[in-house]
Amino acid sequence: MDMLKTTEIFFDANAQKHEDSLLALDWGSKRTQELRFFILSEIADLNNKTILDVGCGFADFFVFLTQKLQLNISYTGVDISQNIITTAKAKHPDLDLRHLNILRESIEPFDYVFGSGIHNIKTTQNYTLLEMLLKQMFAIAKEGVATNMIDASFDANLAEHIFAYEKKRVIETVESITPYYCLRSDYLPHDFTLFLYKNDWATRNSYEA
Repeated sequence: MDMLKTTEIFFDANAQKHEDSLLALDWGSKRTQELRFFILSEIADLNNKTILDVGCGFADFFVFLTQKLQLNISYTGVDISQNIITTAKAKHPDLDLRHLNILRESIEPFDYVFGSGIHNIKTTQNYTLLEMLLKQMFAIAKEGVATNMIDASFDANLAEHIFAYEKKRVIETVESITPYYCLRSDYLPHDFTLFLYKNDWATRNSYEA
C-alpha cells in the first residue's frame, strides 16, 4: 500500500464528516494553526517568491501569507485528499490547487516548499515516509523547505492517530539531505519546525565580512 494512503483515507473521511471546518484538517485551533504558519513564514523573505504548499488543506496558509502578512506570492497548493481539494477549490476558485501526491507525480520547481501538519498521521513507517517526503520536497525547492511536526520529547497526551517524532532521528535524516538547516522549538510545547536550505546563510543573504 502507498505509505500516504493512511493519511489520504483519514483526511478524505474528515473532510466528508466536518466539511470546511478546522476539524476536517485535524487542527486544534485557529490560533495554533496560524502560529505554526507564522513560524514557517520565517524561513526567509517570501515576498515575490513562488511557493508550493504540500498538504495545503483549504489553502489557509495562502490566506495567512497574503492577508495577515501582506505578502505578494505566487502560490500553488497540493493535497492527496480529493475531498479536501474539492472544498478548497470551492473556497478559492482562482488559486492553483491540485489533487496530487508529490511522491508519485511530478511537479515543477518552486522557490520554497512548505508542509504544515503533514507528517502527523500515524502510519506503520513514519520515519521512512518522513525521509521520502523531505527528500522530494527538497528536490522540488529551489531555495528551501519548511515543515513542522510533533515532538516526542514531551509527555503529551496525544490522540491515538497522531505520531510524534524524536528530534535526534529527524536531524539525522535532515543532515543526510543538506548541511544547511535550522530547527525551531521555541514557539509551542510538543512541536518543532525545520528549515532546510540549498545554501548557507552567508550565500543566501549575500553577506560579506
